[in-house]
Amino acid sequence: MYKTILVPVDLRIYRDLEKSVAVAADLGRHYRASVTLLGVSGTGPNIVAADPEEYAKRVAEYAAAKSVQYDFAFAHRHVTSVDPSVELQRRIQAVADEIGADLVVMASHRPGVLDYLWPANATSFVAHTPLTVMVVR
Repeated sequence: MYKTILVPVDLRIYRDLEKSVAVAADLGRHYRASVTLLGVSGTGPNIVAADPEEYAKRVAEYAAAKSVQYDFAFAHRHVTSVDPSVELQRRIQAVADEIGADLVVMASHRPGVLDYLWPANATSFVAHTPLTVMVVR
């Protein structure tokens, strides 16, 4: 059913990603699909890395560690953005289009008061993409 799965990962909150990465590995195994972990970072330093090159290295290391943990070969990609909070949806969609993703698996949190004012990344992406999206809490 699915051939190419994309999983956006924000390494600043890697503990919150565990369930979505596990689900993606299970789906990838079940459907014999490729699964790509996508890291999107800004052009400057953040709490994960000093620069985009180091962030890309961290995404590669994360994918390698998850490949061992789940005994499933994850691919990985990294893209930069001048303002990830504004461009995140477009960056995810561009990579999904590039790799021919037919499913996006995204981690999300339980809705809170602020989500009524500013929708979560997953909510915004689901509302604006033609792709099938599985949101994992």
